[in-house]
Amino acid sequence: MSSVALRKQHIEKVKADIIEAAIEEFGEHGYYGARVQAIADRAGVPKANLLYHFGDKHSLYLNILQATLRRWNSALDTLSEHDDPKKALSGYVALKLQLVFEQPVATRLFAMEVLRGAPSIQGYLKMELKPWLRERVAVLHRWIELGKIQPIDPQVLIFMIWASTQHYAEYVSQIEALTETSPELDEITEALTCLVLNAVGLYGTK
Repeated sequence: MSSVALRKQHIEKVKADIIEAAIEEFGEHGYYGARVQAIADRAGVPKANLLYHFGDKHSLYLNILQATLRRWNSALDTLSEHDDPKKALSGYVALKLQLVFEQPVATRLFAMEVLRGAPSIQGYLKMELKPWLRERVAVLHRWIELGKIQPIDPQVLIFMIWASTQHYAEYVSQIEALTETSPELDEITEALTCLVLNAVGLYGTK
């Protein structure tokens, strides 16, 4: 591997370490309570390096929230009317739950941001997520017209998937207290997939 490639690899690792540390710091203390120096200490890098890569605390925070949302929605980024609805919706539920289980703190961090009015991501929500949602809704409407799925409000369906998957990070303490067990990814994926497919008339179909 060339020196340039090695340096690039090192930089990516440093940035990943900073992001992981920032998620922990923001998750524990919230946006206003989190400190840049504390994030740098967690990541094991000088504060100057953190600021070099991400600019400031707000930019780092915004980077985390936007990256989280983009990962969540990636399974439907290329969705089209030609896709198999059962495969597409099942894959979306599975990926979303997997990411929520892998990064519960990032999920709760997003919830905290929304609960305070989402001031840091209003631009992203309106300029990127809103068009993304509108395009997915249009595809679902087309599936309904083609008879691929039964009539349903596509926007409500997508919101239901968001809410039900994120619930397992945002309310995990309540779930564990009520069930006296920790949620199992495979079981939850199967159950939620069943609910979603049933909602569009595809449960039990090939």
